[in-house]
Amino acid sequence: MRKKDTMSFFPQPPSSTAGQVTASLRQDHDIIKKVLKATDACIKLLKEGKEIPPAILLDTVDFITNFIDRCHHAKEEQGLFPALEATGMPRENSVIGTMLREYEEARKIAEHIKNAVESHIQDKSEESRSKIIQYCEAYVNHIDRHILKEDTRLFIITERRLKGKENDVKKMVDSVEIEKVGGAEGRKQYEENADRFLSSVRQLGSSNN
Repeated sequence: MRKKDTMSFFPQPPSSTAGQVTASLRQDHDIIKKVLKATDACIKLLKEGKEIPPAILLDTVDFITNFIDRCHHAKEEQGLFPALEATGMPRENSVIGTMLREYEEARKIAEHIKNAVESHIQDKSEESRSKIIQYCEAYVNHIDRHILKEDTRLFIITERRLKGKENDVKKMVDSVEIEKVGGAEGRKQYEENADRFLSSVRQLGSSNN
């Protein structure tokens, strides 16, 4: 079982302002957590020697690539961070720089997952299975910690610095979401896919017991 970093030194959110600027990003986290839970379940099945249907493996790659990175992270990189920088926050030596470095690490791991999945669909080898397990575990742990940092540090700083600018920031973030996944409807589709993904993996685990 993974040990979660409690990040006890991070500031706690003031209840009166929490979520106003970052509501869309927090909602993304709820969707992402479902996929991390489903991916954890896939890892367990693979470790037990079970086969995961190609469609589920490909859905994992799609979600990691197109929702987490190209949509969620882009909303922060192209929408949230410019707004924070406009308040005087530097890109380097700040929470922004930390987040950007973690995005790059996530992309590297995601590329390994994609390659391992493509190989395993073709050859069903133990080597490709082991790589899927290795990189999926690394990705889940990395994004788990990353989300915790955003929830308990980035978003708290954001709410304080951008208070009174909620509408402007929302427009920036929403415009990125429209570009990347087609807006609220596209995100809703990914949310439904996440629910379906988690349900499918749970059913797969039950059928293999």
